[in-house]
Amino acid sequence: MANAEIGELEIELGGERYILRPEFRGLCEIENKTGKSVLEIARLFSQESVLLSHLVAVIYGGLIWKYDLTFDQVGEKIVSDGYVKFAPVAATFLSSGLVGSQKKSEKQ
Repeated sequence: MANAEIGELEIELGGERYILRPEFRGLCEIENKTGKSVLEIARLFSQESVLLSHLVAVIYGGLIWKYDLTFDQVGEKIVSDGYVKFAPVAATFLSSGLVGSQKKSEKQ
């Protein structure tokens, strides 16, 4: 089950359930795969001008914390399931990575 307090999102991809988690390594992988900063990718999502490869990079970046899938495997599952349904999920996930965890500090 996804933990919304730390920005996790549950998705169904290729008939299987996965949890996207915004972690440092995954966010860096998004930048590596796209050649753009996470902020630039977020801007492209807001302008509805994101490329398929960018969408795949965002979903892939959210999966690498736990799942042993390649970039191409993620891309094939997204195309098979229908690219359009993943854009809102990817945008929401990306914004979670930008704003950080909503988990309250124990000291507050």
